[in-house]
Amino acid sequence: MGLLGRWLSTSLALALGLGGAVLAMQVPAFTQHYLAGLQQAAGELDRSVADRLQSGRTTYDLVGSDRETVAGLATREPSNAATLSRDLDRRDSHAAILAAAQAASPITRPIATAWAITTGPEGWRSPVVATALATYDAGIALTGAAILWGLAGLVVGVLLAQLLALPFHRRPRMAVTIDRSRLL
Repeated sequence: MGLLGRWLSTSLALALGLGGAVLAMQVPAFTQHYLAGLQQAAGELDRSVADRLQSGRTTYDLVGSDRETVAGLATREPSNAATLSRDLDRRDSHAAILAAAQAASPITRPIATAWAITTGPEGWRSPVVATALATYDAGIALTGAAILWGLAGLVVGVLLAQLLALPFHRRPRMAVTIDRSRLL
């Protein structure tokens, strides 16, 4: 590989390494942004569900747990009960994601949160995820978790650059000596 090839290979490794580092440093900050939005949405949903359950309990004189109240409401107002049941499922899903995130360390919190979202009923189509993606402003946070994620992104970026440049590396040719005395 000549000078130009080495220069291109090094430039590609530098660009992908730094790009991977900067991109990976966004992961902990985006996770915090998402969790703040989820906490706000969970609070609003919790208040709405509590008000609607209380209204159903007082109107129809229902007692019991939230699910029992929805079951009792289903005989009188099926569409309201179905909507309330979906909202209870969403509330439980939000609580599970928040619990998983709070149980994880700051370094593993993005992985735990992504896993909880993936295995949740709404998945990545959640309105909270869409809102977090739409409203996130990129920035470099110099927290311990962001620095570790940045180093991991740097390593992955450089490795990716090396793998992309691999087909363009020439292997050194082996010197072949021919014994001319044996040819005759």
